[in-house]
Amino acid sequence: MLNESKNKLMIEATDLTPKFHFDASEGVFAITGKSLPDSGELFYKPILDWLETKLPSSSQKIKFHISLDQMNLSSSKMILFILYKLKAAKETGKIVSVWWYHASEDSDMLEVGEDYEFMVDIPFRFKVGKFEASELLVA
Repeated sequence: MLNESKNKLMIEATDLTPKFHFDASEGVFAITGKSLPDSGELFYKPILDWLETKLPSSSQKIKFHISLDQMNLSSSKMILFILYKLKAAKETGKIVSVWWYHASEDSDMLEVGEDYEFMVDIPFRFKVGKFEASELLVA
């Protein structure tokens, strides 16, 4: 279910799609859960469009949390597109950091994060475990 206000985008998780908590005013963004939609492009298009319009006027400091247990190939591509939008924001002078969460035994998800970090040239912080909502408040 999509819940959008002026500077916030909230989408609840389903069995196949992740939860989104985006707050452009505060500069805190989180994607958590599983990302296995049939069409990543179709699912992520409104999210990419929202970021396109909100990132330029977002907080100067952006902290983006990605905590996915699973993702399919089309979701992987769309997450990369999100990261490219963050790279563009960084290039305009915003301070951008990405927190990448992975299970201790999930070296594949860690490697995906490391590959993304290399591709977009944004500092990633890798954290073992799952994202907790309380972390949205921590700078």
